[in-house]
Amino acid sequence: MDRKHQTQRTLTARLTTLGAAARSALTRYPQDVAASVRGTGLPAHAPRQSAAVPLRELWNALPGQPGRVSAVTWLGHCSVLLKVGTTTVLTDPVFSHRIGVKLGPLTIGPSRQGTLPPTHDELPTADLVLLSHAHFDHLDRPTLRRLIDRNTHLVTARGTGKLVPRGYGSVTELDWDRSLSVSGVDLHSIRPAHWGARTAWDRHRGFNSYILSSPGSASAPAPSPERVLFAGDTGATDAFDNLGPFALGIFGIGAYQPWIDAHANPEQAYAMATRAGVHTMLPVHHSTFRLSDEPMHEPLERLLAAVGQAAAPAPAPVSHSSHTPAQTSAPDPATSLHPGLDRPKVVPLQVGELYLR
Repeated sequence: MDRKHQTQRTLTARLTTLGAAARSALTRYPQDVAASVRGTGLPAHAPRQSAAVPLRELWNALPGQPGRVSAVTWLGHCSVLLKVGTTTVLTDPVFSHRIGVKLGPLTIGPSRQGTLPPTHDELPTADLVLLSHAHFDHLDRPTLRRLIDRNTHLVTARGTGKLVPRGYGSVTELDWDRSLSVSGVDLHSIRPAHWGARTAWDRHRGFNSYILSSPGSASAPAPSPERVLFAGDTGATDAFDNLGPFALGIFGIGAYQPWIDAHANPEQAYAMATRAGVHTMLPVHHSTFRLSDEPMHEPLERLLAAVGQAAAPAPAPVSHSSHTPAQTSAPDPATSLHPGLDRPKVVPLQVGELYLR
């Protein structure tokens, strides 16, 4: 195909995507606005997770190991609690019942679906908060206000630091392909296939993926520290290829219809994790906010079907025990496209469930 035809084909594809996105927005946004004004739309079937022993108490009892990623908890959407070495890391914390633009007492936007995360009092204090970008489902100012602590440091994308409420120990913006050591964690930023604007007028804002590791300390160095890849939001990209190995890869799998250029579908996410050299994949960005047209349950079911794992179990009373996903020998279309690459294990956590590695 010559360059002219390729350009025409690309333009047609983009116009098709834009048209689908406009139709999606015109369908969902008026409903969100109406529900926000009426104060409805919050699901009655979303009990808050509770346990005999609060997550904070269990988490603080974990000793942590230099160079190891020893514990993970999914808190809904892209909010993940990690024990990296001895450091508690919290990614993209969003715990509000509704997200979006504030108009006086109202928040105009989608409501939270499914199980609610533990309360602020039940969560451990984060040493490091990591923000991927400024979209409302990733940078939630009401949540960030509740998490303010002088002992908590926060790292975010270029041009987004002023959105963070004051009171944190430090707020640092990290541009693409930059590195930083903070709170005992080494960070490196990567440019994913996404965008960073929070509104129509601030397209200068950055958007990041991150590599995390704990080098240990002078008294307990970690010569080969385990690493985490937090992809944030991204469409299909080769930005992570051959950057591994990674003990854990956190990849979004939802909001792809019609936003496929900016949000990878489950098969694309698993293929990216495979090519990156991920050992264990934690799927996020699903089952929490209705941001797109695919059914809420589809992303996780589609991912597990693609990799040949059993369906995720139905939510049960909270048990902060370790989680081991079911495995089968069914063929994997992602790794079959890349022979010789190891197949990541997928860990489909329930909200508030503690995974011990």
